[in-house]
Amino acid sequence: AGIFQRGRPAFVATNGMSGSVQQVIAEIAHSVGAPLSWIPPADLGQSPSHGARPLAQFLQVKGFSHMLQVPLLGDYQRSNAALALALLLELRSSKLPLKSRPEILEGQLDDLTIVEGLKATAWPGRLDWRQLDDGRKILLDGAHNPHAAKELGSYVAHFVRPQPVQWIIALSYGKDAKGIL
Repeated sequence: AGIFQRGRPAFVATNGMSGSVQQVIAEIAHSVGAPLSWIPPADLGQSPSHGARPLAQFLQVKGFSHMLQVPLLGDYQRSNAALALALLLELRSSKLPLKSRPEILEGQLDDLTIVEGLKATAWPGRLDWRQLDDGRKILLDGAHNPHAAKELGSYVAHFVRPQPVQWIIALSYGKDAKGIL
């Protein structure tokens, strides 16, 4: 409840969230007086074909006229992109002064700046394909909880299998090994 503030808009991604959790969040936001916006995942758009494995996701968010090209892979990134877009649009509408390095943001946070910013997003270690010196490709992912491991498994099943898969897994003490594996 500490993250909600009276009169400050709150944005919550709905991806994978049960109705009972949504109800609790709504009640807490209401009790604090925080206007709440539920953000559904972006819809998958048509993407150009680059072989069997996509290099990016092409996403469409209701109410935003531009297609988003997001180089972050996995279904959960559709939710993250929609949430990021909602926050950027709210920030833009608030008319607060934005601080940034000039080469990143000069002046207004317009639609094309948002599109280019999401297109340049990188998250090393999250469904991150790398090529080794000998030409082999490896997939790095720091799935650290059961939900992230499930998303990784879904991605591998859809885009890597039926090729053989070798796993290297490291878990620190206290992690839910059974849930992750």
